[in-house]
Amino acid sequence: MTDGTEASLHPKRVAALPASAAPPPAKKKKRQATSPDLIRREILDVYSAYDALLSSPTDPEPYVQTLVSAGATGSAPARRLAARLLPRFASLCPRLCLPASSALLELAALSLGAGEEALAADARRDAGAGLPLVVPAMLRAGAAGPAATRAAIGLIDAAFRRLARPPIPGAEAEAWVEALVVAFRARPRLVLAACLPALRAEGGGSRAVAASLIRDRLLAGGVAAEVLAQLPLGEALWFDSQLEGALPGLPPECASLVRQLAVKVPGSAAQAAEEARLAEGAGGDILADGPQDGGSSGVGSASVSIPGPAEPGREARLLGAQA
Repeated sequence: MTDGTEASLHPKRVAALPASAAPPPAKKKKRQATSPDLIRREILDVYSAYDALLSSPTDPEPYVQTLVSAGATGSAPARRLAARLLPRFASLCPRLCLPASSALLELAALSLGAGEEALAADARRDAGAGLPLVVPAMLRAGAAGPAATRAAIGLIDAAFRRLARPPIPGAEAEAWVEALVVAFRARPRLVLAACLPALRAEGGGSRAVAASLIRDRLLAGGVAAEVLAQLPLGEALWFDSQLEGALPGLPPECASLVRQLAVKVPGSAAQAAEEARLAEGAGGDILADGPQDGGSSGVGSASVSIPGPAEPGREARLLGAQA
């Protein structure tokens, strides 16, 4: 015996129904991404792309795209390989650096099921190490939009976390710091949004990271003067308000670094005061409470790899800075 629903779906009755009322045709079941044959195919594709890229092809884009696709949607073994290869080859195609950066950020937080955690751990390690290579290439290529902003935020947050957690080899530390410099040139708001709260942090390594970055690379290297001098009026006003608002409660040496940044902002109160002092030929120094560009601030050491945990909540603040 059947109920009314089963009777209504009798083949003869279904055929008589209008197309909109007939039940949809049964969909064919897709082959699962975990099937052994598909996994072998993906791995072969990745290795084929790798071999082609080693031969320096005239057009590397399709092979880099294979790596990007494997990193974004591939099986666990394919993603593991992509995490190792994307940092090496993504910069060959500036147009693909943005999707490559997004894939690496996902891989740096990859979590797999039971039995595959070793693959996930290796992928996280290699993808994290690749961020300071690929994301700066994306920024240099002028990538824009929300995805580019998320990639820049991910890079900045990862850099602060890594630099504040020793031990870190010198070459790796330099790669992360240089990545932050590139990020400052492309997205100065986001870097400032990470540095100012870190300078207020009590203890830990994040204050030392921010102070060393500002003192040794942005001020002493002339990057701050170059970037801030080119700010449009609206951006300059934002920077002026952020820097002035950060001063209360800062340790003297950190306040000095912030004032030195403020002097570089066109039209800022600090710049106006400095210009007035120079015009009057007054003695003394507007920044007498701290060192000048390139001097020692007394915050941490010359190295950015200072012991201590990274400051929590940085990524949320960076997201607010993009507005």
